[in-house]
Amino acid sequence: MHDYQQTLEWLFARSRQGKARDTARMQRLIMALGLRMPAHTVHVVGTNGKGSVTSMLAHGLSAVAPAGRFISPHVEDFRERIAADQTLIAPEDVVAFVRSLQTQLDGSEQADFAFFEATFAMALWWFARQGLTWAVIEAGVGAKHDATRVLTNVRAVVLTSVSLDHTQVLGDTITAITQDKADAIRPGVPVITAVTGDALAVVQDVADTRSSPLYTPETHPELFDLPDGTSSSHHVRVYNQRLAAACLRVLKQPERAVLSAMHTPALPARREHFVYQSRHVILDGAHDPGAASALQASLNEPYTLLFGALAKKQGQATLKALESSASFVVLTYANDEVTALTSTKAHVLVPDAHEALVEAVRRTPEQGMIVIAGSLYLAGQLRPLLRMGA
Repeated sequence: MHDYQQTLEWLFARSRQGKARDTARMQRLIMALGLRMPAHTVHVVGTNGKGSVTSMLAHGLSAVAPAGRFISPHVEDFRERIAADQTLIAPEDVVAFVRSLQTQLDGSEQADFAFFEATFAMALWWFARQGLTWAVIEAGVGAKHDATRVLTNVRAVVLTSVSLDHTQVLGDTITAITQDKADAIRPGVPVITAVTGDALAVVQDVADTRSSPLYTPETHPELFDLPDGTSSSHHVRVYNQRLAAACLRVLKQPERAVLSAMHTPALPARREHFVYQSRHVILDGAHDPGAASALQASLNEPYTLLFGALAKKQGQATLKALESSASFVVLTYANDEVTALTSTKAHVLVPDAHEALVEAVRRTPEQGMIVIAGSLYLAGQLRPLLRMGA
């Protein structure tokens, strides 16, 4: 386990260090390591819901053939990123891959890879060792310059949603952001989406240009129908379920695969419920205005908001979407990053996330509700405490 912790520290230190996002760098890494793609892949892109849809698709495909999934970021455990049918990659496999990576590339010109690229390479390496037939891959940021754009053997592309996020690299309009994400569309490969308006217009144009069949709830409503009794009570999960169901049907998978996908366990910090010190807690990684608005719309009682966002995210706009219904706001730092957030509601700043949770409990009556949101990194810091329920 000591080797495993040291390995993670080495991986986490592999930042891009100012390097631009570059698909070619990922391609060089794959070639240097001699990695191969799974026989069949599904590429999932979008702003919100990517991880959930990826997980549902992999779980559904696993009902028929060996399938794995790659998601990011993780919440508590690095191994959440790489799994096959709900079984996470083993710590010893993480260590083995990194040792091989260091041995093969030490001092070479291919050694300029970043954390996300190394992690994606690890997933491809592990999928091959597991003999997986299918892999469902969640994109990192956008698609055009994302490491996952190197995927081959792509049988379907799923675009989950588009809202203003990563505006510093993708653009500051829905049209620009969608244009970047839509570059995941491969010539002749089916595209499944439920986006509307300007986003749909962009997707339609790219799909037409690349002769890629486009499936939406408007054009193929029957594909998006959910099996009886499987619809979630949360409209966001229903949205994701419908995308997964449609994709599996487009891939001509049997209905038992669709049914399996509908019952996929939720990922950590996706509207996750806890009872902590006699308070009801909803933990959600909502980190952009679109996700925050969806979360706020699902809340129907007063709550204390515990909020922290990364400096590079749209923290202020995300906070605005959640604070309107809050009775009190506790601001903190996500992943120890200092961010200058202010709330229009009664609020207090507690820099340490654990102490901020103590303050949120103090501000909330017994049986009252606390909502924790703004960042999956913040969720990862607090989820271990919430699971204890102390």
